[in-house]
Amino acid sequence: MWQVDLKILTWKPLLNYLSIKPLYSLERLNGRYTKLEDEFNKARSVYQFNKEDATQNAWPYIIEMLEILMVRNYFGSAVFAPMTDNASFAIYLTATGIELSPSNQEAK
Repeated sequence: MWQVDLKILTWKPLLNYLSIKPLYSLERLNGRYTKLEDEFNKARSVYQFNKEDATQNAWPYIIEMLEILMVRNYFGSAVFAPMTDNASFAIYLTATGIELSPSNQEAK
């Protein structure tokens, strides 16, 4: 299986009304095993997209300062799906996190 992780920032209703879209940051893509014993004993693949830097470390403080006026939620979201040859998925950002939708027959 594979899993994608994101950090998501959503806005208070007034900014949503102004059509300001949520912000997101793609964090990593990693593999998962279906068997628990494999998860504990086999190597996993992890691809980090955002390296830690000063901006990443400052996010919680920036959000804390803006939270009263604009920020509704700041949270992480993850979704996983089976690994299949030639499978293609669409990833959607929703009000509650992320969702996957199969894009071709192999993914279904």
